[in-house]
Amino acid sequence: MDKKMSKRDTASILLAACCISVASILHDGLPSKMDIINKEERVTHTVHLRGDNVVHTIPPRAERPEKAASEARETLISNVPVGAEVVGNYGKEYIIVSKVLPETLYLIYKGKVVFESKANTGIPQSPTPDGEFHVYRKYWSTTMSGFNPATREWYDDPGVKYAMYFHYGDAIHAFPRKGYGWPQSLGCVELPLKAAGWLFLRVKDGTNVIVENSRPEVVADAKPKQ
Repeated sequence: MDKKMSKRDTASILLAACCISVASILHDGLPSKMDIINKEERVTHTVHLRGDNVVHTIPPRAERPEKAASEARETLISNVPVGAEVVGNYGKEYIIVSKVLPETLYLIYKGKVVFESKANTGIPQSPTPDGEFHVYRKYWSTTMSGFNPATREWYDDPGVKYAMYFHYGDAIHAFPRKGYGWPQSLGCVELPLKAAGWLFLRVKDGTNVIVENSRPEVVADAKPKQ
């Protein structure tokens, strides 16, 4: 028997493959606008898209990361020091992401700053939305993919650590950069690795996240503990 395929056999196989692809598109439908948005939200679980519905298949949770992350604390980098009492109340514990340069993330507990770190929010083409949100899903490690409007290319970043999703595909997470404190992301809030690890172990699902163009207002007569 001749092991080589004839041109006619090759053409038949290619035609059959094309028919299967067309049938799949007709069955599943073309991707909607919501499908494109949810590409940014893809994580370690598999996402099956059907029209405007998103069905998640979640595998076992990833192993815990290095223990050193739980011991990490960031040094003072703004005029709102750790220990300062601040105005406002979004719950017993909440996060404030300030877009004032240098961009900074604060963790407020019982009205006082207990943690702060330089952070990166979204670039002008894909800004981090202002407003009040909450952490709705956490992953030790995740794959993020989507469209970069600055380069006009699709990206796929596996192994993004300590992801805390708070608005659709936007999450607070660790991401390696040469520096922090100004817009560099595609909508997420990026932190140094140790800072993100410390925060990940501290906050719970449901924690409020406030993104704003101002720093927390310090109570005038409050002094940070020495």
